[in-house]
Amino acid sequence: MRIGPHGEHARLAPASAVVSRLTVVWIDPMHLSSEEAEAWIRKESARLLELDEVERLELVRVERASDAQAQLWDWLLEVHLLPGVGGAACVDRPLFAEWFGDLRLLGMRPVVLFVGERTVMGSDPG
Repeated sequence: MRIGPHGEHARLAPASAVVSRLTVVWIDPMHLSSEEAEAWIRKESARLLELDEVERLELVRVERASDAQAQLWDWLLEVHLLPGVGGAACVDRPLFAEWFGDLRLLGMRPVVLFVGERTVMGSDPG
C-alpha cells in the first residue's frame, strides 16, 4: 500500500506485494572475537541458500544510529524469499531451525521477523 502526498492510499503493483523476506537480528557471541564471529556467521548463514524457498541473503553488521541510542543487535540478516513463499515455509524447515538453534545455543539472542506487504510513504523512488 502507498500513501500519497495528500494522504490517499493506493495499492502497490501486485508484483511488489508478493515479495517477502525474513529479517533476523542477533548479538555477537561472548566467547568469540568480532572477526571470529563474522567468519562463523558468514559460513553458517550461507548454508541457508540451500533452502528451496530462499532467493538470496543480505548480511549486515549494524551499529547504533547515534550515541544517544542503545545498540540492541550486532547483526541483521535479510533472507529474501522466492515470490509467493511465506515465512513459515522457510522457518519451519530443519536447516533453518538448526541454524537458528545454533545462534540461541551460542547466546546470540536471535529474533526472526517475517516482513511481508509494505506501505511506501513519501516520494516514490520508481
